[in-house]
Amino acid sequence: MLAKIHTCAGLLTFVNLAIFGAAGVGAALEPRSPRAAPQTEEWAFRPEAGLTERQIAERAVERLHLPLATPVHDFAIQHDAAGRLVLDFYHANGRNRATFLAAEGRLRVEVWRASLWKYLGTLHVTTGVFRSGDSRMQFWAWYNEFAMWCLLALMASGVAIWLRTRPRRRHWVRRLHFYVAVACLPILLFYVVTAIRMAHRTWWGGAGSWMQPLNSWHRTGGVVSGLVGLAIWIIGATGLWLWFEKRGDRRLGGVVLGLTVSIAGGLAVWMRIG
Repeated sequence: MLAKIHTCAGLLTFVNLAIFGAAGVGAALEPRSPRAAPQTEEWAFRPEAGLTERQIAERAVERLHLPLATPVHDFAIQHDAAGRLVLDFYHANGRNRATFLAAEGRLRVEVWRASLWKYLGTLHVTTGVFRSGDSRMQFWAWYNEFAMWCLLALMASGVAIWLRTRPRRRHWVRRLHFYVAVACLPILLFYVVTAIRMAHRTWWGGAGSWMQPLNSWHRTGGVVSGLVGLAIWIIGATGLWLWFEKRGDRRLGGVVLGLTVSIAGGLAVWMRIG
């Protein structure tokens, strides 16, 4: 039963776990270079008279087709030195900073496109407490929350399976799966616990608690995060091989894996391209 729970949890969240790994690898590999110059676009924009600035911002986010930037937050509504309305929309795919030229009936928009690494990094931190006006992102947030807890269950069940069985002879794939999991277990547990703390900020003491420095280390990136991300990929790939090796589990597992790839993978691709 433990083995089935372990396998099912891994298959259900396979896409999310791959993205967790990508976030770690991306944090280590992406250069810390200055932000590239934005692309500039201009859009015709003539909202109805008498609207509040918030209503104008909501019309603008619709005009620019940025559902991932909804709901519009207060910090997105700004003004430049000339007093013109500036709408700064941050979202998973990057940033769109629009200046409303009311007299000309136009939006002048500066667009910064997030790299694939940054996009996946945003997906990996989006959990159940997040509230989005886009149903795709909201569903992703709930599913990703589930994946975060499943990762904790995978570690616990993996340790329990090892304690119960401890087979002497293992195929090299099984040995690789085991040794990589054991080697990164403490640091992976650290990442999961701090991820839960950052997702649920009122837990374990709230703001300014003893967990705060640990949260900062989680965000640091560097070689350690890259190695942990790579380890997650190795564990996932070998775990997939071990599941497929068991003929009796292939049919049900295939259905579960197909669902998670279709749902989670489909959402990740859909939000990136549109």
